[in-house]
Amino acid sequence: MLVVSVKIIEWLKERKPELNEISLDQNLMNTGALDSLQFVSFLMFIEQLREKKIPQEEVIPDNFLTINEIMNTFFNIKNENNGYLDE
Repeated sequence: MLVVSVKIIEWLKERKPELNEISLDQNLMNTGALDSLQFVSFLMFIEQLREKKIPQEEVIPDNFLTINEIMNTFFNIKNENNGYLDE
């Protein structure tokens, strides 16, 4: 299990407790797991997890669509669990 993915899921669920399950390949914006008002806080959270700032040119919507995309882009981690973490 990827600890960073779990922390991201926990962060999202703390802010949207009505979300029962968040898959790693779920579109976070389209499904309401993340909204534009939360985005700056979420960006700061990702920077905390990776322990460095995200360059401005990398702060584009495509890099934040899914947890898998975030992991691949900012942590160089690819998921091979079919989109779900074993919990």
